[in-house]
Amino acid sequence: MSCIDDETLEFRAPTQAIARWETTTGCYWDSLNGIPSSLHGSSVGDKDSFFPNRVIKASNDTCQLHADLLKATESTEEKPASSNEVRNAFEVALKDMEAMKKINDNDQGPRSTERMAVRRMMACYWNNSFPFSIDLVGAVIRQGTFIEKMHHISCLFSPAARFSVTRLLTKYARFIAITRVASSHGRTMVVPMLDVDLAWHTHQLSPAQYFTYTVAEAGRFINHDDKINDVDLPDDFAWNSRQYQQRYEELYSECTCWYCEAIR
Repeated sequence: MSCIDDETLEFRAPTQAIARWETTTGCYWDSLNGIPSSLHGSSVGDKDSFFPNRVIKASNDTCQLHADLLKATESTEEKPASSNEVRNAFEVALKDMEAMKKINDNDQGPRSTERMAVRRMMACYWNNSFPFSIDLVGAVIRQGTFIEKMHHISCLFSPAARFSVTRLLTKYARFIAITRVASSHGRTMVVPMLDVDLAWHTHQLSPAQYFTYTVAEAGRFINHDDKINDVDLPDDFAWNSRQYQQRYEELYSECTCWYCEAIR
């Protein structure tokens, strides 16, 4: 019996099909700020985000990457396949400047955005057994944890629930506005309170409206990353709270029990 990890298995099928341009590796976005750019006047295959595909497809003539990837994803009992082997194959190929120049038809080799595309493509498969860009099992577990937290927010079941929801929508709009301020201060993360997070999750159920709103109000598409390292949260939360209180003269963190909601 051969051994192969799921994440490597998911990489093998696209690698085999790329030679016929039937698929793309991973699911990722080429824009650094999440805002799509027009494809008018350009070929989709020439976009920087398709650089990994171009390298794999052209490697039969210019380098050994395609063969190396198939070999890296071929597992035996003596040598199980892994994503590390896939990464190593890409690293070797990218160091072949002559081959890269031929693939890109230039004298400079891969651009920084093209190297970023390789990293993003690999991130789709790293510790991920799904053919999508996220671990669906982990996402469902985290969503279940979020639902459990929401169930314990007293204000959602209080007689003043309508008032509470109206207030949290105002708070959510302010939260999005603060993300623009955070970007201007070099910060990449703002921390929502549970009530704000509820509005945030709900808003994302309407993806087009969410995209339009966040780009208009924050100047960029805001990705909801629920895999944040808890070590960084206290400092970010403290900064978030200060900004909120300075801008709106209200506390950011408030009790949401029935009594406190009723007397506000």
